[in-house]
Amino acid sequence: MGDRGKVALVAAMVLFSLIPSQADAYKTSGDRSCGQWLIRSSNAFEQGAAQGWFMGYMTCMARATTNIDLLSPVDAPSIMAWVDNYCRANPLDKLSDAGVKLGSALIRRLR
Repeated sequence: MGDRGKVALVAAMVLFSLIPSQADAYKTSGDRSCGQWLIRSSNAFEQGAAQGWFMGYMTCMARATTNIDLLSPVDAPSIMAWVDNYCRANPLDKLSDAGVKLGSALIRRLR
């Protein structure tokens, strides 16, 4: 399996792990601090897993909160650059906080 296949597999696993049970409906498995996000491993698999988690989080958040396709006007590299900038300014925040801020900005942009 190539690197793309591994990243796709990890992204699928992350997405399925985000489906909440009743007991942990508001728990975000895989969330990390912005400081951890900025200290990226040289391991492409770990980078892909973190990016896949964030994109999955954004997709789930968009589906749960709006009927708007929040991610349609932007591409993944632009989203990753936005998260990098947010995390540099807010290293103590969680990635889920960055996702909420990005989601709000995209909603404003689409309305």
